[in-house]
Amino acid sequence: MQFKDIAVLLRGVGIDLIHNRFLILQGEVEQIALMKPKALNENDDGMLEYLEDIVGSSRLKVPIEKLQQKIDQLQEERSAQLNRMKFAEKEKTDAEGPMKNLITELRVDNGIALAKNRLHQAER
Repeated sequence: MQFKDIAVLLRGVGIDLIHNRFLILQGEVEQIALMKPKALNENDDGMLEYLEDIVGSSRLKVPIEKLQQKIDQLQEERSAQLNRMKFAEKEKTDAEGPMKNLITELRVDNGIALAKNRLHQAER
């Protein structure tokens, strides 16, 4: 039986030989206990990075970063559109008063024209 076959068999029961984290020796327990919660820079390993390596979620860092950049870009676009919408609403609200005054004035002018037309019709 080859190592590859044994690794597949052990992976089937939850033992990961690829990351070599299936066995923690006593010396490593002390190192793990003294780890910082999170690495200060990308080259260091903290407890979080150690656990991510064991679990395998460290492989998701790049896709998550790309998605976060996309989210940030979409948030900026949303913010710009929201500002445009608020500006348009303000302009609409500002234009409603003059529009109502103009409609009232046009109705009065229309009434005057109708009255003049009736007077002109009555004179004939």
